[in-house]
Amino acid sequence: MADFTSDFWHWFIAIVTVLSILALFPLILLNRGHKPQGEVETSGHVWDEDLKEYNNPLPAWWLNLFVITLVFGLGYLILYPGLGSFSGLLNWSSTGQYEEEMNAARERFDPIFRQYASVPIHERTDNEDAMRTGRRLFLNYCAQCHGSDAHGSPGFPDLADDDWIYGGQPDQIYQSILNGRVGIMPPWETPLGGSEGVREVTQYVLGLGGREHDSELAAAGKTKYNQLCVACHLPDGTGNTLLGAPNLVDDIWLYGGSSDDIAHSIAIGRNGVMPPHEKLLGEDRVHLLAAYVYGL
Repeated sequence: MADFTSDFWHWFIAIVTVLSILALFPLILLNRGHKPQGEVETSGHVWDEDLKEYNNPLPAWWLNLFVITLVFGLGYLILYPGLGSFSGLLNWSSTGQYEEEMNAARERFDPIFRQYASVPIHERTDNEDAMRTGRRLFLNYCAQCHGSDAHGSPGFPDLADDDWIYGGQPDQIYQSILNGRVGIMPPWETPLGGSEGVREVTQYVLGLGGREHDSELAAAGKTKYNQLCVACHLPDGTGNTLLGAPNLVDDIWLYGGSSDDIAHSIAIGRNGVMPPHEKLLGEDRVHLLAAYVYGL
């Protein structure tokens, strides 16, 4: 509430809030009363012949509880934010509390992660305590996309196999987590001359992996592949890890390996984003997380 465009809104909210609470005090006093002796006055409403609505005063305990809540509300608004941009006498904020808790956590855990980061990634996988911590990091920050078992799902790579789009060496995994990756497969339907060109290249890609395919269409697709696809996927289809171009020869497919899936990838293209985790986790935690993933 500290980002008002003018002081008017600060005073408007503060005045309306305080006056509303203060106005409730006389309202409570007006509703105080003594329980009448003898016959009780009714409101005149009758149901089912003899069910009457009595006009009894509000119970004292209810009114007293109402007064307590009003006093508590005024005290809260004096101590904590709530009256426009007034931060309260305690100067509390959710951001301040978050930073305080994060600083306390850093003081406690940062030395541990610095110790873990002092050992190279490929050697850290032998430390069971470190790997248990790495697994907890993975479950908190990575499992949403790659699954708790790290086997991924369509569009999210399997981290437990031996196929890596950007390379599976320790430094490559570290860079993927630290700085993120942006993978773009542009749409090729128009450059390929329409759906027939997509079919031809699809059959050629199937043939690269030794799968059943239409050899006549594949022969036509080879020419198109050599013109448009070799720069990223290389002539033999094994892919260029520097560009994040997938291997088309193995049987591992990020978006599905059926002929329809491959045709869709070629015609429409694909866009994949691995967000950077440097600001979220820091280099030491990323180091440990990379070690855990490498150990998978």
